[in-house]
Amino acid sequence: MTAGRGNSEGRGNSEGCADSRRRSSSASLFLKLEAEVYLNLLRAAEVLSQDAERTMNPHGLTGPRYNVLRILRIAVVT
Repeated sequence: MTAGRGNSEGRGNSEGCADSRRRSSSASLFLKLEAEVYLNLLRAAEVLSQDAERTMNPHGLTGPRYNVLRILRIAVVT
């Protein structure tokens, strides 16, 4: 009987280990995906920032100056 339990428990432990590895692998994949999404967002933000800068530069505007103009426009409207 004890030997039977040992085998059953052994299988349970190996299944538990496999589940643990799967969970660990899933968590690792999630973290990799999360990092990839974050990096893609940073790249997109950089591209948009460069485009905005190229659009504003011929008019002598910088990002902060543009923001001040936006704030002033809102203040005049209200």
